Amino acid sequence: MWLKTVVILSALSVALSTAGCGSKQSTESEKKLAEMQKQLDDTKKQLDESKAGQPAQGQPAQQAAAPSPAGQAKPVETAAARPESTPATPPPPPPPPPPKVFTLPAGTTVPVMTITALSTKTAQNGQVFQATLAQDLVVDGTVVARKGADVTGAVVSSDPGGKVKGVATLGVALRSLTAANGERIPIQTGNHTAEAKKSVKKDVVRGGIMTGAGAAIGAIAGGGKGAAIGAGIGAGAGVGTAMMTKGEPASIPAETALTFKLSAPASITMKQSATRQAPPQ
Repeated sequence: MWLKTVVILSALSVALSTAGCGSKQSTESEKKLAEMQKQLDDTKKQLDESKAGQPAQGQPAQQAAAPSPAGQAKPVETAAARPESTPATPPPPPPPPPPKVFTLPAGTTVPVMTITALSTKTAQNGQVFQATLAQDLVVDGTVVARKGADVTGAVVSSDPGGKVKGVATLGVALRSLTAANGERIPIQTGNHTAEAKKSVKKDVVRGGIMTGAGAAIGAIAGGGKGAAIGAGIGAGAGVGTAMMTKGEPASIPAETALTFKLSAPASITMKQSATRQAPPQ
């Protein structure tokens, strides 16, 4: 359109120039000339307005004027600019399973290793001693008491003896153990009895010494008859001394392996989430 306007403008300019050279033209020619002049002015005006609204050749187009605040369009909200939606609240976790009761039946074997040394020389009935569990206790595949757990026992009988036919005895039993849940569980077990070594040989030797000593004293006092009498007296004295002398003490040294059996069931309440399965045998 701009090129067409330039061509029209050029033609009008030539016509005006030609019309102006003849001074003797008629009035009608002057009117046409005035109309052409007006048309030329209008064309120039349109050309100027067209040039003002177009960018110069080789230059980028100017950005459109920003709209007024009142009519300003809202920016298009893209997915990247859109704020993230708040995630839905997850459902509450399920409640933990209720605790389970495990029962060690009567007759269950409880092996221990003693820590405290015991002897009939010093042990009294009811005296407490300490031990540790020698292996895991398992119920339905679950470990209810772990190896090395604390175990408590008590002396139930302590007889130092003293007769030739008898020996010293020491009886003990278990009273409690620490379960896998950390609680101290009372238990009842049968007794384990330790006996002292028999001292018959020592008593015979002691009696022989006393008999020989009595015979020697009798011989000095009354000859052969006195020797026989003295020997009898000495033998009696030897037997009496043996009867008055206590035998070897019964003892249970420290680090002695003992085995007990439960005489009554023992129950242990444990959280199922804290239980540990026993390894396969």
